[in-house]
Amino acid sequence: MVNAGRRTVRVTADLDRCIGSGQCVLTEPRVFDQNDHDGRVVLLTDDLDAETAPTASLAVETCPVQALSVVPTNEDTTYTRRTTERES
Repeated sequence: MVNAGRRTVRVTADLDRCIGSGQCVLTEPRVFDQNDHDGRVVLLTDDLDAETAPTASLAVETCPVQALSVVPTNEDTTYTRRTTERES
């Protein structure tokens, strides 16, 4: 998906804070998943659209350790699958 010139919202995850509670996945599974190894959050996308932004924002609010955040951006973005797993 390309958001040419439109304001978008981006979600970020702090893996050092994440405890793998899974509340984000339960709230918005189109944006969040969990790492099979340790249960920490995996971002399926960091660019939110009009359909996923409200529930992803709710997931950010319900994170018990505040490991997620939503930030606005004016950048043109192209959708790519990204994960927040650290490489070992």
